[in-house]
Amino acid sequence: GKLQDSLDILTKAIESNKTTNEHDKHTLRSAYLHMGSVLIAQKRYKEALESLRIALEISQEKFGEESIEAASCLNKIGFVCSELSRFGEAITNLELAQKILAKFPGEFENELCLSYQNAAKVYTKWGRLQRAINNLEKALELKLNSFGNDRDNAAGLYLELSRVHLKKRNYKQALDVLNKGLDFTKNVYPNGHVKAADLFVEFHQISSSLGENSLALDLLNSALNTY
Repeated sequence: GKLQDSLDILTKAIESNKTTNEHDKHTLRSAYLHMGSVLIAQKRYKEALESLRIALEISQEKFGEESIEAASCLNKIGFVCSELSRFGEAITNLELAQKILAKFPGEFENELCLSYQNAAKVYTKWGRLQRAINNLEKALELKLNSFGNDRDNAAGLYLELSRVHLKKRNYKQALDVLNKGLDFTKNVYPNGHVKAADLFVEFHQISSSLGENSLALDLLNSALNTY
């Protein structure tokens, strides 16, 4: 299919650009990075990891070990390691990326926020739920402070955070987060929105699990009215 066609093109580009010329190294880095992304889409994670590590090596050599280009590779490597259940390695790479990105305040918050979210997913899979919560709180703070127009993603983070609290059986904290999320969505979507409905549904599920059936029914009705 199209993914395999892309992979074939990138393979040819890499073979034809293997040179010590600086300009070609930039092209080579891009080719390996794109190849890694295509292999990720095909769920060929071990091969993706090999391509991304080469892209990282070129990035560090050409742009510096603490460059944005290196951070971009580290974020992708962290994601791939997570998919391979290599959780410690995933966190090491993601935290290196975060350390680099944090040095450029106001420039790469979106990438930094995504790195926090990816780290939270790794920690959740790993069963280290408090660390997952810590990373989601950092991501949410970044979204609320830096992205006035990025409303959908902020609402989604409230939902993610509540679910990790729920896994940890922090029912009160989960409900508190959902309340804040609902206040947020009401402010930015005064006429209702699917994101608000998602929060209402999650609220309903937690209330049901706590035996608060009357509250759960009210919340479910609110969700239906919001869609």
